[in-house]
Amino acid sequence: MPRLICLAGMVTDLIAEVTLPIMAGVAQDARPMRFEAGASANVMIAAARLGISVQALGALGTDPAGTLLLEVLRDEGIDTSLIDVSRTTISPLTLALIDHQSKQHVFIGNVGQGDPPPFTAQIADALRQADALYWQGYVLHETQISPLIDPVLEAARARDIPIYFDSGPTIRSIAADRVRRAVQQSTIIRMTEDELPLVSEGKQGADAMRYLFDLGVEAVITTRGAAGVALFRPDLTLELPSLPVQVVDTVGAGDSFNAGFLYGLLRGYDWRERLIIGNGAGAAAVQKAGAGRHVPTCAEIKSILEQTGVKLELPC
Repeated sequence: MPRLICLAGMVTDLIAEVTLPIMAGVAQDARPMRFEAGASANVMIAAARLGISVQALGALGTDPAGTLLLEVLRDEGIDTSLIDVSRTTISPLTLALIDHQSKQHVFIGNVGQGDPPPFTAQIADALRQADALYWQGYVLHETQISPLIDPVLEAARARDIPIYFDSGPTIRSIAADRVRRAVQQSTIIRMTEDELPLVSEGKQGADAMRYLFDLGVEAVITTRGAAGVALFRPDLTLELPSLPVQVVDTVGAGDSFNAGFLYGLLRGYDWRERLIIGNGAGAAAVQKAGAGRHVPTCAEIKSILEQTGVKLELPC
């Protein structure tokens, strides 16, 4: 079973279904309101459901948010032995305001705080056994995790395993030199088409691709919503249309895509097949409301792919 380590980005979401915009002085009955796993946890859960051995690396507190997230991850079969759990840590928490009618959402978050966990021999040993590393732009906001980032990425690069980086929209508030270093430390990066300038110092199109390849990136993935997905390498360009499904909620779609793509990567599929599986996972995700434990199952992804005539082996 291939091994994937996910670096931090473990967030608990308080999800409220509302009508946007929220107006001062105007009360709303937000139902339901529920706690759910979010951010990197979405990728971990979806990847584990596809048969990948997933190990979470980061820090959580013993507060309600951290306790819930640990329970969810363990219930999904994710190895949490590399999570530093401390009474003095405040776990990351996000208020997610979801408007299903307009298909819009707003996130208001606290990235957590506490004493930085050390880079231990246990972490080093886990990285020696890993087949890929996943991280995302949100991690760059987690000051508690900052001392772990460079040694973890250096250990992964020393083994020459794929390092998959999802930039995410929050990277717009990270200093340009730190974004540049994050890109240099990664081998595959994914973002929405609108986020491409955020990782390329404002560049667009071919100029952005040249910039990223010059920094050592091996593959760039841009997801385009209804317009599909594209993958760029110095010697290859691939584009796939979106799959024709009814969209209920786009929250978690990108995370589910990441999990599907990583499954294809770790199972040795070619670049196009990895995109196809990622596309199927993202399409399965948007047919349901919410993320966390609501990300697609292996069977749901397989059903989507079969409906479009794709026959790729999945572990279900």
